Amino acid sequence: MKVFVIAEDWRLDQYILKPVLQRLFDELRPNTKIDFCREPRVGGVSQATNHEILTEVFGNYPQANLFLLILDRDCDSGREDALERCIAHANESGKIMLGCVAIEEIEVWALALHRDSFSEPWKNVRGDCDPKDAYFEPLAQRNGWLSSPGKGRKAAMKNLSGRWRGLKQRCDELQSLQDRLRTKLDGM
Repeated sequence: MKVFVIAEDWRLDQYILKPVLQRLFDELRPNTKIDFCREPRVGGVSQATNHEILTEVFGNYPQANLFLLILDRDCDSGREDALERCIAHANESGKIMLGCVAIEEIEVWALALHRDSFSEPWKNVRGDCDPKDAYFEPLAQRNGWLSSPGKGRKAAMKNLSGRWRGLKQRCDELQSLQDRLRTKLDGM
């Protein structure tokens, strides 16, 4: 199975998304190949949810069995609606797409693996509208990760395997995505 991921900025997001999504698929359908949409180059939510750009993506990756659209919520409750419109557009185009809106940014998924590094209650970390600036970048700075791939994102994900269950509990949108994937894959 081939899955193509559409992210707001694949160059950085891939370091968090690839291990998380690979783990999801390893539990559902082992040997799934996950890759990222690189062409056209998507920059930001407005491009990631643009139907013309999505149509171009579908044409560029005909080998895909499934497209995943992953968005940051960024304290904008309208992102869920935008995601659903994109999924409907994909279906109208004859493509299979699912997606997820990360609360509030995908960097929170990395932060969940380092929960013990924060004195703040988790609900404050998760509820911050800009957790990348408020929590992730300081964590990466303290640990000397900023010069590593993905500006610390790859290093932050190294302990995923031992904290996978906790990640899904702290970031329930991942469990919801896995449940939707399970249902969709059962029908494929």
